[in-house]
Amino acid sequence: SLVLPTALGIAFNHWAPAKPKATIQRLAPTISSFLIAVIVAKVIADVRLKASACSIFVFGKLLASLISLHLAGFALGFIFASNILTLESSQARAISIEVGMQ
Repeated sequence: SLVLPTALGIAFNHWAPAKPKATIQRLAPTISSFLIAVIVAKVIADVRLKASACSIFVFGKLLASLISLHLAGFALGFIFASNILTLESSQARAISIEVGMQ
């Protein structure tokens, strides 16, 4: 499931002209974050439909815990990368995104 997108990305980076390549690379984090959010929303919606006996309260608690877990990962990843590892801001943001998404 990861081979095709990876192969397309490698091919695009190799053969694409510089200007469209720069535009896509600038927009890629936003697009990928949006698509990940759509995938997560789909999974949550499927779980919600399958577990119709689950109350809104329990679902809300689950959603709140998932959001807080990822936000804590983003924050702690950035703090660790920028303060302890003393990385540049762009590198600290990249680590923060990786930690928060995991």
